[in-house]
Amino acid sequence: MQRMQQSNGDIVVVGGGPAGLTAALVLVTAGHAVTLVDPAPEARPPKGRTTAILAPHARLLQDLGAWPAPADRAELRGLQIVNRPPGGTVTDVLFRAEELGEPCFGWNVGNAALLDALAAALEGRLHRVTSALSRMERRHGSWQLTFANGDRLETPLVIGADGKGSPVRTALKIKARIHDYGQGVNTAMLHHVGDAGDVSVEVHKPGGPFTTVPAGPHRSSLVWLETAAVAARIAALDDSEFAMAVEAESDGRLGHVTAIEGRGSYPIQSLLAERLTAPGALLLGEAAHAVSPLGAQGFNLTLRDCRVLFDLAREAPSVEALARSQMLKTYERERLADTRAVFWLIDGLNRAVLRSESAVGFVRGLGLRAVGGFEPLRRQLMQRLLATSPLAFA
Repeated sequence: MQRMQQSNGDIVVVGGGPAGLTAALVLVTAGHAVTLVDPAPEARPPKGRTTAILAPHARLLQDLGAWPAPADRAELRGLQIVNRPPGGTVTDVLFRAEELGEPCFGWNVGNAALLDALAAALEGRLHRVTSALSRMERRHGSWQLTFANGDRLETPLVIGADGKGSPVRTALKIKARIHDYGQGVNTAMLHHVGDAGDVSVEVHKPGGPFTTVPAGPHRSSLVWLETAAVAARIAALDDSEFAMAVEAESDGRLGHVTAIEGRGSYPIQSLLAERLTAPGALLLGEAAHAVSPLGAQGFNLTLRDCRVLFDLAREAPSVEALARSQMLKTYERERLADTRAVFWLIDGLNRAVLRSESAVGFVRGLGLRAVGGFEPLRRQLMQRLLATSPLAFA
């Protein structure tokens, strides 16, 4: 027999990852009752995985009381972009936050620490469902949700924060553009003899960027994109072979790699939902958009989603008010244009980096030299990186 679990008008957030937890925290902080659907509450991210969070978007987590401790984050004071075309001249430009009078561009935060901070801020403030969502049906102006264990609940508003394969997006019949770049990424936490300081280095080369991000003294998180075939060969290396490959690819900047933690690999696909809302529902995070790791925009886009949701939730006196079409249209209007702009920018950059022709690499090098040698342009690019305007990257 099916059991009925009453939500008492709770907003239902589907997804227990960083996107879902942040959305839930935004809503309870704004005074709304929330039920979080998280079928794998004990799941932990791979050891050593990190996320770069830009300073303007970190403020949301700070305001919500979900900012990881100093030991779990590393300041990013510099960003070095390196162009390494095949057989051509290597060029690079270093961006420093201090040129803008800012302490840093952002922080590299441990994924496990981020989840722990969000969970601690939510402790005792919401209801939880630990069974997977199996069906969503629209009935009489509300959503009826059925779970794998037979429980059901009704809600005026569903938030889909359940990742690329979002069951919520499927139930809402929202189409998504999905593109496979024919790339794979290898990730790891590197322990090394050299001092990476506070500078993230992104090397643009055929196959995809090779990026190292400071993660503490003599530690860097690695995001290494290659064509799918090359990425698979790298993933098959043992740790000692992998370390040697990293040392060679980084041109010795990190020195000897002494240890590796949390290796992972996965294919690179982008996703862009054609809409972000439906009656009584909205999408955020990777249920709405997923981009290449190039430029570290993924979770920052999610935080921008959650900032808009936070502002709307504080205006709405009830869940019914937040679920009204006008509120949902406002969310879509404020988020869709920004999401599309960032998506197509990252898509274009990734395709350009993938190009192996020497002429393309030469043009990229000319562009980098122009940026590095022209201070107003360099400062403008850095200001966009730290902008809070929704279309800062358009």
